[in-house]
This record gives sequence, C-alpha cells and structure tokens, in this order.
Amino acid sequence: MKSKSKPKKNRLNIVTPFSRTVTAILFLAIPLILFFIGINYGRDLERIDSTYELASKSEQAAMEAPAPKNSILVDTQTPGKEVTVRSAIIDGGGYVVIYRADAQGMPGKVIGKSAFIESDAMNVVIPLTEAVASGDRLVAGLNVDDGDTVFEFPGADAAVTDAAGNPVVVSFSVSE
Repeated sequence: MKSKSKPKKNRLNIVTPFSRTVTAILFLAIPLILFFIGINYGRDLERIDSTYELASKSEQAAMEAPAPKNSILVDTQTPGKEVTVRSAIIDGGGYVVIYRADAQGMPGKVIGKSAFIESDAMNVVIPLTEAVASGDRLVAGLNVDDGDTVFEFPGADAAVTDAAGNPVVVSFSVSE
C-alpha cells in the first residue's frame, strides 16, 4: 500500500508576519505615491497652461501693435549699379534714396532713388547713377513726397524724421 505523503509547502504560500507587514505597506504606499504624483502632474499642467496663456497674450499684443510708421531694411549689397532694399515703410508715401556715405557715415551724394512708394514695399530694386565697389559704404534714407509723386530733392520732398527729429536712415556696405 502506498503511503499518503503530505504535499510539500511552496515557499510562496508561506504567510509570515513579515510578509503581511510588507503587503500592507505596499497596498497603502503605492496608492499614496500615485496620488502625490498625480497632484504634482496636475500642478505641472497648470504651470504649462499659464505659460501658454502668457505666451498667447504676448503674441496677441505683438500682432495688435501698430506697424512702424517709417522704417527701412537693407542687407549688405554686391558690387554693381543697383541696390535692393528688403523692406521700406513710408507713412504718407515717398521714396527710398541711396547716398554715398561721407567720412562720418552720414548721407552724402545722392546716387539713386526708388520709384514712388505708396506706403510699404518689399525687395525694391533701385538703379544707381554710378557703380559701387566692394568696400563702399552707402546710406539708404526715406523721403516723404509732397503730393505730386515727382521726386524733388533737395526741395519739397524732405527727408523723413523720427520722433526725435533724426532722419530715418540706415547705412550698409557693399561686399562680394
């Protein structure tokens, strides 16, 4: 006759006071940890939302800001008999005038002018009366038209000035 043997105890089936304590701690600690992670995650989302809100407000303010009334933007030019003005804004309409720079970098001799610009223009190509070479310094300025759309300078089509009374000009160089 076969003897009945007791089944062997599996180590995992053994319950000890230590294992009960560890299990209780895990069941309490894990939800608490997840709870606090959730709170901090929520706070991070609030921070992200408020940052986005601030960025949106500043972008909106920039879009609502009035465009500058008079401005000019010219990049470094290549040698030749023309200049390209990237952007010109002239309140009331007028002309972009190209000058050779004097020793102090201020407008000297007029060597070119644009056609009449109503208010703003991009990539304005201005023919010059003389060629410019690498190393030359030039100045672009704005002149407001007196209403007849005929360039008269010196004369009725005066240089545009900023709020401080300074002429709106930008100097640039010629380089290969």
